[in-house]
Amino acid sequence: MNLVIQSGNIIKEDENEKGGIIGCVVRSNGSPSVVVRELGPRNLDEIPPSELTAVARKVLSEPIKPDEKSFRAILDFYGLTRLTAHGRELLGEILSRI
Repeated sequence: MNLVIQSGNIIKEDENEKGGIIGCVVRSNGSPSVVVRELGPRNLDEIPPSELTAVARKVLSEPIKPDEKSFRAILDFYGLTRLTAHGRELLGEILSRI
C-alpha cells in the first residue's frame, strides 16, 4: 500500500488522526475529496469526519452549532433515530470544528 501511496496515484487521509491505514480515507488522486454516500451498512462512527462535515453544511443553516437540533438533523439525513452518548460526542466534536 505504501508504494501505491508514494506513487501519487492514491491519496491517504488520516481524518481521525489515529495513524496507520485503518480508519483512513483512501481515494484516487484527482477524485473528489469528499463523497456524501448513503449510510448503508456503516455505523455513525464509520462515516469519515469530512463526510459528516459536508452533510452538516448541507442540512444545517449557519451558524452551525453542536446542539441537539443539529445532531438530529444529521441523524435524519442518514435515516437514523437513536442518538447515543458516543454519537453525541462524535457529532459535537465534528460540528465544533466547522
